Formats: sequence, C-alpha cells, structure tokens
Amino acid sequence: MLDYAQRLPYLAERARLATNPEQQPGRLSIGAMESTAAARLPALLSKYHSKWPQVELEISIGTSRSLVEDVERGHLDCAFVADSSFQGARDPRPEFAARGLSATRAYREDLLLTLPPNHPTVSIPTDIRLKTLAAFSNGCAYRNVLEQWLGVTSFEADSDWKVMELVSYHAILACVAAGSCFALCPRSILDLQRVPMDICVQKIATIDTYLVAQSNYKSGAYEELLQFLQASMYSRREGVDD
Repeated sequence: MLDYAQRLPYLAERARLATNPEQQPGRLSIGAMESTAAARLPALLSKYHSKWPQVELEISIGTSRSLVEDVERGHLDCAFVADSSFQGARDPRPEFAARGLSATRAYREDLLLTLPPNHPTVSIPTDIRLKTLAAFSNGCAYRNVLEQWLGVTSFEADSDWKVMELVSYHAILACVAAGSCFALCPRSILDLQRVPMDICVQKIATIDTYLVAQSNYKSGAYEELLQFLQASMYSRREGVDD
C-alpha cells in the first residue's frame, strides 16, 4: 500500500480531475500475458473504463520476460507478469525492486497439466507417455514452471523433450485434445471454455501474477488502476468475486 507522501501526487490529480472533469487524465499502456488478457482483464478494465472513460488504454500481449523488459525500457507503463518460481517458492518482489520495479500482487493462478483424453494419472514426469509438449516461446513464465516440474534446465538443452511453440491457448488445447502433445494451462483459461474439453487435467502448481511498473512511475491513471485491482482482490477474499 502506498504511504501518504507517495499518494500526494495521485490525490492532487484526483482533486484536479474532480473540479475539471473535462480534462483528460491521460493514457495508460498495459502489458499482459495472453491468459491474463483473456481471462482476467476484461472485467477489471470494463469497471475501470466505466469510471475513467477519458483514459486511453493500450493493451500489449507478450511473455512475462518480454513484458518486464518493456516496462524497464519505458515502452510500457505497467504489465501483468507471472512469478515463475515453482509453487511460489520465493517472494519475487525483492528481485523486481532490484531491477527498479514495483510489484503488486494481482491474481493467483492454478496451473494445470493438460493431457490427451484417457491418459493415465500422472504422479511424476516419467508417467507422461508423450514426449512433445505445447508451449509459448521462451520467456513464458508458465513454460519455466513446466521446465522446473519436469526437472530440466531448458527444453532446448534437453533432447528428451520436443517443444511445439504456439501463440494461443486455443491452439495449445486443440493439439492436446488431438492427442499430439501435453501442456501447462491456467485454470482460468479452461474456465472460459463454453463446452468442456475432452482432456485430462491435473493441478501441479499455484503461482502469482503481479502488476509491475517502474518504481518512480506515477500517474493518476495508473494509481486508479491499482485502486481497482486492490478492490478486486478484496472482493475475491470476501468471496464476492472469483
């Protein structure tokens, strides 16, 4: 939570906008992983836009690594990125701080191992009967979690696994359902499916998503997004929202 001194510029801008509602509160460029953009942002940004319709929102999609780099370079104002530590083994915020970034916890995601229909239950990686997996490009935090679970340094360096790189969860899940591969998928993506898919799923990890920005970045539009995010987190804790 921001202290009073840090909130002064934000409070001053809110007061200015309250007395001059016709003034533009600015533009906000937001980065997000594909899963976050599909399953999490629509509800949040719809509420945000209802209150701040003057804010020009720009959304960019990328892997967690590329999004963090874009925030560092000033190409994005903020971004939703995943913590790639397996099972939340560490708090990544000190590492973000060391890179000059602030990080606010936004969402908690269950990551599910997705397998073709009728695949036997998997207890350990060697139980997987397939050697091909579908994943996003290198730099994807979920791909990194899968590497850790499988016990490999990287798929490129391990000849036991073949990687099929795809650009959407629709394509990934279609390939899993067709029996050609396995994958790791957030539960929130599977919850979006209108028709249940004929695939096997097993939870293997739970990790957090953070909203990151440069530590010295301040704007009314961004601070309001933080307020909406914190309100959404409170609602989920109270059981009002998912």
